[in-house]
Amino acid sequence: WQERAAQAEVDALARAAAEARRDAQAVRAQLEQRTAAAHAEKALLSEQLAELHAAHSGADQSHAAELAELRAQHEGELARIEQRVVGAISRKDEMIAQLTARLNDVERMLE
Repeated sequence: WQERAAQAEVDALARAAAEARRDAQAVRAQLEQRTAAAHAEKALLSEQLAELHAAHSGADQSHAAELAELRAQHEGELARIEQRVVGAISRKDEMIAQLTARLNDVERMLE
């Protein structure tokens, strides 16, 4: 019965590792999607800012400062999103590594 219990634990760990890998892949896909969307939005905003800047080239310094502040805010938001997603991926990768190590330990016990 011990062998069956150990095999059940191996199977459970394998399922948990597979689920963690799927979760990590989903998080990576979300990161890629969010990053691509954020970069596209950044490019659009940069283009719009450039157009606004060109259209208002004769405007006073306060307008230029507002545009720079908007750009800085957008870049800060992008950095915060990337940090959160990278942190989530790191946690998932750590979980996968731990589960894989446990699975390897159990498999060695069964040998």
